[in-house]
Amino acid sequence: MSSFLIDYFTHHIYPYLFDFFMSITFRWIILLLIFILQIYSYAQNPKLFTNAKKCFNSNCRTVTFLIGVISTTLTLLALITLWYVLPFSDILPDYWYIPIIILTYAIIIQITISTKVEVEDGSFNPPPEYLINKKNRVILYVISTVVSIIYFIQLYLDGGVNIIKNKNRYIDHFILGRFGGIDKNNFNFFIQWFAIIKIFISILTIKSSVDFYACDYGLPVSWDY
Repeated sequence: MSSFLIDYFTHHIYPYLFDFFMSITFRWIILLLIFILQIYSYAQNPKLFTNAKKCFNSNCRTVTFLIGVISTTLTLLALITLWYVLPFSDILPDYWYIPIIILTYAIIIQITISTKVEVEDGSFNPPPEYLINKKNRVILYVISTVVSIIYFIQLYLDGGVNIIKNKNRYIDHFILGRFGGIDKNNFNFFIQWFAIIKIFISILTIKSSVDFYACDYGLPVSWDY
């Protein structure tokens, strides 16, 4: 019975799941989720509310903004890359994504500008109503990281392998030969491997959120909830 189930799953269920996982529709849904989570996660970062020099010995508000811009840029590069690899429409004009790029950066900048710096003054000063609590913030960042990992797996599986004459065939097959190969299509190779950076940023954001305590950043203690 167990061998039958394994065989049935391997030959009937798995191919269907894999085709769905790699389908154009699902891949664009994943990218859309990354966009939404990127902006929402940025707005939920309490370090935007402080000028404390506790982030790499620099102003937390500035560092958070710069990391947000980098992460947003990587997301926009993912949009452009996926569009040229798997376009979801053939009726859109060339460079239709430029207004989206401008709008996305405008949203990030507007969020930053409209976020008021808070300081601990001994009074009970609760966080803004739209700011979710620490537990839910961690969950949000975990979901964002998982979605980014799913996107990279899709890229990796669809990237193909270009055989390179390298002494280490494993490095060739799993790294240097992916995404067109480092010796054939340098731009495509590096752009798609840059998706790893976004995952790394997401993981650091999770750790930062777990370790966050308002008093460490000069924020009111009421923010620790």
